[in-house]
Amino acid sequence: MIKTELNNYLLKEGIIPLDMSKISSNELYMYNHFVRLCENHVAAANTPSILTQPNRRKFQFIYVEDDDLNAFAVPYKDIDVIGLNTGTIRIINSYLTKTVNCGIFPWVNTIQGRNILAELLLNMAIEFIILHELGHHFNGHLLAENLLSFRYMKVPYEVELESRAIEMDADAYATTRSFSKYLEQDIETKMPTIARNKLDMLRYWVFATHSFFFLFESTILDYSTMKLDTYYPRIIRQALNIDISTRIVKIKASELLSEYEEVLNESFDLAESIFKSICKDGTNVRMEEIKSITDYRVIKYMEEVDSYYQHILLPKLKPYARHKLYDKTDFI
Repeated sequence: MIKTELNNYLLKEGIIPLDMSKISSNELYMYNHFVRLCENHVAAANTPSILTQPNRRKFQFIYVEDDDLNAFAVPYKDIDVIGLNTGTIRIINSYLTKTVNCGIFPWVNTIQGRNILAELLLNMAIEFIILHELGHHFNGHLLAENLLSFRYMKVPYEVELESRAIEMDADAYATTRSFSKYLEQDIETKMPTIARNKLDMLRYWVFATHSFFFLFESTILDYSTMKLDTYYPRIIRQALNIDISTRIVKIKASELLSEYEEVLNESFDLAESIFKSICKDGTNVRMEEIKSITDYRVIKYMEEVDSYYQHILLPKLKPYARHKLYDKTDFI
């Protein structure tokens, strides 16, 4: 009954839940895998030791019949809902399958190895998306909506700051949990055929997440328009996630820090060059965006968003957050 009510609610909102019986047998395993992946992360998120308050809400993951690359989080009664567009899986899977066939990681030089690597990269990208949406739920973004300006367009300029601060917080949630997972993974038993060492797993994570950002948004940072979008421009989101992942390495595996910083640069360059090659995009994205992100106006605005998050948004979210909220000095 609840699932029927939820489906009816989504249909009224113009969202068409996927009928899983329409999925081909070849795709069904992959679709079911991401359902289980999401459920496993929800179970881990509900671990009593990391909850800041008891979680009495239920959870529902759905696929949406939509060819675009996107996902969403929405509350319905006492249910936390995450929706993932079918187009998200198809677009990212198609793209990453092409990338591994370019021989971008030469030590993975067999068909079987490349198939395994393509699955891993897809898993990393989709996992980041799922965790971003979970961050909206567990960090109280949706339950605190009556307090948030952007939900009711209370103060235009505050709406801009708030929407970016919330998306930044969801990214921080996703990066912290997904990156930590692969940093701590035992590659000797998990991925011996494609990962030579732990740094390779981090290399793959950086490549997969950067590839997702290139696919999700192609707009180059422009200060005059960046305040009009819901999200920070891609280069800023990437820079913040890089900062968080570097902090995690420094705290959890400091002996890898210098090598990880090299991996970051190599993987970012690789993700960009492959994107330009496959998508026939000749724009020198890296140089354009590095120039833009060092603009003093951009830096000043980022500091303003960060200050808004720390001093105004956090007090609004804390009564509703079920996890410890992001803090640059202690967020793990």
